[in-house]
Amino acid sequence: MVDKNNNPAGRLHSILSTMKVVSGQSLLRAWASALGVSERDMPKFFRRYGEALGLPVQICNQLQSIPELGKVQLYLKWLPPLERALSQMQLNSSSANFFGSFDNAAFDNLETAAQMLSMRRPEKTVDPKALRELAQNARQLRLEANASDIDARLKDLVIENLDRILDAIEEYNIVGVAALEREVERTIGSWQLKKRDYEELSKQPSGRRYFRLIWNILQVLNALNGVVQLPHDLQKLIPHTDNQQEAVIQVDRPLGSDWNSVPDGDESKHPLLPAAIRTGSGTSSDQNEA
Repeated sequence: MVDKNNNPAGRLHSILSTMKVVSGQSLLRAWASALGVSERDMPKFFRRYGEALGLPVQICNQLQSIPELGKVQLYLKWLPPLERALSQMQLNSSSANFFGSFDNAAFDNLETAAQMLSMRRPEKTVDPKALRELAQNARQLRLEANASDIDARLKDLVIENLDRILDAIEEYNIVGVAALEREVERTIGSWQLKKRDYEELSKQPSGRRYFRLIWNILQVLNALNGVVQLPHDLQKLIPHTDNQQEAVIQVDRPLGSDWNSVPDGDESKHPLLPAAIRTGSGTSSDQNEA
């Protein structure tokens, strides 16, 4: 059975299958349902819609990267029907018309492409239960932060970060783990740029719970390999880090690529993907905090 989340063809197949279930509604409503967004939230809808429309390019690129595959076109018979369906349909038209163009034969061929990529170019996946728990914790922390009496500037900082984390989790079914990895990278970069704000935030109960949440996200991504140092001035922001020990972020090369093929000194072609902070037996003074 194909893991729908470990390759772009599987994710596109899953999205289109969800749309087909609600066939007969407007195309806008069908896309919104499949992308997990309200049809009234147009900015978020069009962002996720754009991410979904980017999946065919990813599929083509990954199939073409398999040298022994032979005729790639055999795995891309679904693409012309999809292009026709997208070009001929308006979002206010019936989704039933969309699936008149993207028929069962196209679905079957897309599934064949998904099976190939699942075997030859599998991406890292995250346990769905872990994602649900992260989302639940982030939503609860957002409510607590919003109701807290911390400085308005710090409150806005936390809520903005939590909203981005929730978006990244919700977009997992579209872009895979990449969205969560990007958010981790962005968060750590933000810590560097706004050190004073985050140091002040770490003194607040809701702030410490926020850093625990980031820690948990990093732990969920701990299947990646390699290490890079986490700066000392950021280690103290993590409640479960022993400041006397080195904290590191695990990183890995992009999946499906050959690290050994990169010339020495040219590792920039393989962006580091933050995954997990690994420490020794660190303790925290606020571990028992509710």
